[in-house]
Amino acid sequence: MSTPTAAARTVVPDHAVVTRSLASALASVRRRGSDHVSRRVRDVGMLKRRLDGRSPAELVILRRGWIAQLVARNRQRMSGMVTERTGRLAMQVRGLATVHERVSVARLTIDRDRRQLARSAGSCISLHAARHATAVGRLRALGPAATLERGYAIVRRVSDSHVVRSVHGAQPHDAVTITLADGSLAATIDDQEA
Repeated sequence: MSTPTAAARTVVPDHAVVTRSLASALASVRRRGSDHVSRRVRDVGMLKRRLDGRSPAELVILRRGWIAQLVARNRQRMSGMVTERTGRLAMQVRGLATVHERVSVARLTIDRDRRQLARSAGSCISLHAARHATAVGRLRALGPAATLERGYAIVRRVSDSHVVRSVHGAQPHDAVTITLADGSLAATIDDQEA
């Protein structure tokens, strides 16, 4: 067990330790304050040096000069851009005129070709119509109807509708149909003669 004095020493810190701790904290605060003040003095000095010899009127004059330079630069750029765009536009107008001219020439060519094509198509149609008429005439002359009109007949077996081309194509007692130019006859084969 400790004595009341020992307990009091334990609870209450030593006066010398507290004094040293406070002295150290005070020195730290003074140092920081001094550094802060030194920095501010430096900043103020730097700003003062910047402003030395420059009145607000001088600053306005400097700003006006700077603005005048910007305006001049922008005018120069705009002038260059207008010149360039005007040149491009003139080139495009010339190109459009050339295209218009080409379109006009192409229209004339198309009209000429259309007329030639219509003439050629008319001639071709007339030629083919004449050939067709000739072919139809030949086909009619060679066709079965023309042959029948010349006195021939077509004989078919009734059982299978096949054309009888020779005496061996039908047997006695076969029923046949005989087609003539103006109609048909029904008959029965009685006999064959080869």
